[in-house]
Amino acid sequence: MTKTKKMSIYTVLLVLVILIGATYYALMPKAPKTATDLTYDQVAALVADTNIVLLDVRTPMELQSGKIGNAVHIDYMAGDFDNQIAKLDPSKTYVVYCHSAGRRPKAFNALKKQGFENVLHYPGGWADWSRR
Repeated sequence: MTKTKKMSIYTVLLVLVILIGATYYALMPKAPKTATDLTYDQVAALVADTNIVLLDVRTPMELQSGKIGNAVHIDYMAGDFDNQIAKLDPSKTYVVYCHSAGRRPKAFNALKKQGFENVLHYPGGWADWSRR
């Protein structure tokens, strides 16, 4: 195989990988525009508030690195996520976070679908919190 032909194949493969990645990102569920995103400082101010529930949706392995305050942990990747959130008090306000934002919008949407009205986001998640 010639060097030019190899370069052409690598170029096509690179373009395909970029297109697949861009498509995946575009199709990822996004949080509704009406959702309230909180900053680190805002979340830090809410940690002691007993009317606020911090909802950590990371996996148990990720949780081993720590959590924010007294966060309630419900693994979004577990098969019973919807059943677990159905046990939560819908009158409370929830601040949803994951590691860095991948599962947070999905968890947010699941809570809204079950009728939770007071749901907020911490987009920075554990990655942001643990750096401070």
